Amino acid sequence: MMIIQSHILLTMLSFFGAGLLLAFTPCVLPMVPILSAILAGEEKMGSKRAFQLSLTFVLSMAFTYAGAGLLAGYFGGTVQTALQQPWVIGGFSLIFVLMAFSMFGFFNLSLPRFLQNWMQSSSSKQKGGSYLGVAVMGFLSTLIASPCVTAPLVSVLTYISQTGDALLGGVILFSLSLGMGVPLLLFGLGQGALLPKSGPWMNKVKQLFGLMMLGLAIWMLSRLLPGTLTLFLWSALLIVGVVALGGFEFQPERRLPPLIQGLSILVFLYGCVLLVGAASGHDQVWRPLGSISAPAAVVAPADLFIQAYNMQDLQEKLDEAKKNNKPALVEFFAAWCGTCRDFDAQVLSDPAIQARMKNFTAIRVDLTTKNDALMKMIEHYRVFGTPTVLFYNRQGQAVPVQPFNRGVSKEDFDKILSKLS
Repeated sequence: MMIIQSHILLTMLSFFGAGLLLAFTPCVLPMVPILSAILAGEEKMGSKRAFQLSLTFVLSMAFTYAGAGLLAGYFGGTVQTALQQPWVIGGFSLIFVLMAFSMFGFFNLSLPRFLQNWMQSSSSKQKGGSYLGVAVMGFLSTLIASPCVTAPLVSVLTYISQTGDALLGGVILFSLSLGMGVPLLLFGLGQGALLPKSGPWMNKVKQLFGLMMLGLAIWMLSRLLPGTLTLFLWSALLIVGVVALGGFEFQPERRLPPLIQGLSILVFLYGCVLLVGAASGHDQVWRPLGSISAPAAVVAPADLFIQAYNMQDLQEKLDEAKKNNKPALVEFFAAWCGTCRDFDAQVLSDPAIQARMKNFTAIRVDLTTKNDALMKMIEHYRVFGTPTVLFYNRQGQAVPVQPFNRGVSKEDFDKILSKLS
């Protein structure tokens, strides 16, 4: 990505391209079932209508990101960290659960009558003010469906907050989010042409979207729940979901198409594997039975670090590292951060990484429960999300590296450790 203030068009194109790459990360994928549910709720859906609703969703998402860029440029702070608080995650997970049960037909979620009347009168061309509702969902999806901030977004917000250029911040994040939204536009356009409009298939589709909503709730709660419990919830969702959708119906008039039924049974079997993994105490969705060949970690990741609780405490530990001629690293961590747990499992649990870290003074700042001292540290060190890792050389100077440009990568982290060792 390039930030060139004198060539704003080139900067916008650069971030649009970066957004296209981010579109295939967990930042955007959770928005697909949300958009699908919106389109499925339409009684008459053609390709043109689907594209218009998808465009409304994407533009709302883009303006939300632009607003975040403006705020970062003006205040130099972060909204994302506040949105990762446990009560916020739990509240929005509950919303997804309610949306799922609405899809299952237990009840109907609707706005109060006076709001429906107001939207209908102000949007006479759209039934029930659909565009306004889709725009609101795009706004909320941007806030709640993102995992812990991805590295490119952290880099952008950090740059914006340092320059204080609010307008530039808004423009580049608007461009970034437009790129992220392109696949959503294509998905909405295709779904408008392919989605069943009537008959029993429509009920199956709505149930499928309900299961997706439950999946989003589990995905969000995974930042708060123990890994084993999360694995059990995923297994329950897959097993119950396949049965509920008729994966084991074999009567000719009720059975699914052979290919879909075969895939459903595979999903059911994978759910059973997840259940066995959860019962065995494992917590990795993609490796539910663990790895037989992987060597055990030397120590638990948390034991690699010494804790710092305030600015003075952290500075004293950094000064001590400088005095001992040792490089240092500082990790800002939170127990509710799913990416932090991935970082522990995939990077810090590796024996080779742990061996390199013995040459460092490793300090962890736990942001799980905020207080005034921690908030001062967040502001001072410009922490836009977790995990954030800062590096210092043997002379105690901050080293401007970005170890997570491709996500939580053991290779990137190892290169930085070897360079500073």
